[in-house]
Amino acid sequence: MKRILALALSATMVLSLAACVSAKAPVNTANAASDAVMVEDAKKLVGGWTHSTSPALTDEQHAIFDKALDGLVGSNVTPVAYLGSQIVAGTNHCFLCQSTAVYPDAQPSYVLVYVNEGLDGNATLMNIADLDIGSFCEYGDIENNDIEGGAVQIANPFVDYESLADAAQAAGFELTAPEAVKGYDTSKVIQVMSNRMIQIIFLDGNENRLFIRKEAGEADISGDYNEYDTEKVVTVNDCDVTFKGNAGTVSTAIWTRGGYSYAIYADVPLHTDVLTALVAQIT
Repeated sequence: MKRILALALSATMVLSLAACVSAKAPVNTANAASDAVMVEDAKKLVGGWTHSTSPALTDEQHAIFDKALDGLVGSNVTPVAYLGSQIVAGTNHCFLCQSTAVYPDAQPSYVLVYVNEGLDGNATLMNIADLDIGSFCEYGDIENNDIEGGAVQIANPFVDYESLADAAQAAGFELTAPEAVKGYDTSKVIQVMSNRMIQIIFLDGNENRLFIRKEAGEADISGDYNEYDTEKVVTVNDCDVTFKGNAGTVSTAIWTRGGYSYAIYADVPLHTDVLTALVAQIT
């Protein structure tokens, strides 16, 4: 649960930098180069979250929340603030809520509620994450602790590594993957998130990316909440792999093996045979 909060906070801090650039603003030649870098960084951010300009919920956001939580039992969940959104195939929304279990003398707590608003108008509850307000109350966790200067930054949960061997040492497990992927072989980034997930990002030179992820446990770690026309299970190396995609192509593959979760997500959809061959090389 804490991992979801750290990811959302990290992504929104990066994306907020890009909000400072306006296409309607007068051109400042002195800052043109830095502005171009900020725009480029924003384009490269996949699935980034945008802070809400106001925490107050609109009538439309209330309606989305109510529709998604209709039928929820066991707790009374009341939205307190609207925190932000993420554009996918539709929109993901994040609400700060007060949650009280339905039993005598139950004490309220605060949670983050994630809702997906589909293109068809439906709203689906994605996750309810406990918000432990004491988790981050420690000195020294801020990268730049110059509070008076207003330069406080949230620590990035992703750490870059030179090799998969170095990443494996940090994460405590190994990830085997191909050195290059056809169409995504110009360069790659190897990362570990919060010492629990290994991630490889293959780049194609045109801002398109292909992600390979591995984490202990059994969960969907793709980070892809898009809705697809086709979802099918394909057996690869005696393992059931779920393929998701449109028009005969596949954008996401998820599977579990030996106590670990795996995921592949591609900005540019792949043919089934290409993705099947790629899955077979990952352990």
